[in-house]
Amino acid sequence: MEVGFAQLQSKLPARLSFTFNSGNGESMQDLLIVYLSAIDTPKKLWIPTMASFTTMRNQQDWPPMMAYDRFGIPPSDNDPHDAGKTTEYWHDIPETVRCLRELIIYMTETRLQKRKLPQLILVGNSMGCAIARLYASTYPGTVSGLLLLDPPPLISGGSRSFMPDTKSLDFNAADLPEGITTEMIDRAHENFLRSRFHHGSINKEGLNWRELSTQIRPDSPRLQGPGGVGPVITILRHEPNVFAKQFLKTTGTPLAITRTYHEPVWERASQFFAQATREGRCKGPIVVPRSGHFIPMDTPDVISVELCELLDRVRQSGNTCKI
Repeated sequence: MEVGFAQLQSKLPARLSFTFNSGNGESMQDLLIVYLSAIDTPKKLWIPTMASFTTMRNQQDWPPMMAYDRFGIPPSDNDPHDAGKTTEYWHDIPETVRCLRELIIYMTETRLQKRKLPQLILVGNSMGCAIARLYASTYPGTVSGLLLLDPPPLISGGSRSFMPDTKSLDFNAADLPEGITTEMIDRAHENFLRSRFHHGSINKEGLNWRELSTQIRPDSPRLQGPGGVGPVITILRHEPNVFAKQFLKTTGTPLAITRTYHEPVWERASQFFAQATREGRCKGPIVVPRSGHFIPMDTPDVISVELCELLDRVRQSGNTCKI
């Protein structure tokens, strides 16, 4: 496993930190697995998954793999183009996707020592799922497989788009489910506004995702993988009770609020991401027992099993990648 730094020509002199595994054997050197993290989450979160995956493959071949820290996540440098800008003008998801493309080209030339880009298998957690989804649509024909771990809701209207607005003229407290009060709803709105799941939240890496719901839309065309067919996709999602307890711990939101209002939104998000490919090419969404939002942290072995299976499905599809 190599740990190093890459410099993108468009972002000099900033450096991106990466971890790279050159793979095993010759039969899968035309593939590259790329791990994409949640907001503010370092690449080290993927190390248990990468280790479990290589152990699980045992004597079988496996493709080269790469994880990296996006700009603003140490030890990577900040995005030099963000200097002096206010938060609404920080780099956004499309710019993150463009930088990922540049990094993949760099790694192909310097580590794989090839000119032709490999087929990609993108493994994303949380916002990493959105980055993977937008990458596949921005560069059609380049992504063979997607393993998406707890895709996030693409909410542009804030929490009032899925929870009651107690300030609305037609609000009636008598309509609330048993055990939920107006005061609980008001606090839940405040908690969500301060949470990392709010589209206007300020994060350490400086990622602006305010417009994400317009960049990945319900009417977006289905993804095209190599050969013009849809990529194969597997979607794993959190266990609701585990997630509700995590949300209580991190935001103070009562379990009843999360189960009643937040959970359906997350379930719909998983279904939305599942519709990104042609019918019959998506497995899931599958609830992972004992796992919260950060599935790579909670159950890396489950990811490894699904990644091995996804790899087999990619190989069975027999598609080739274009540059």
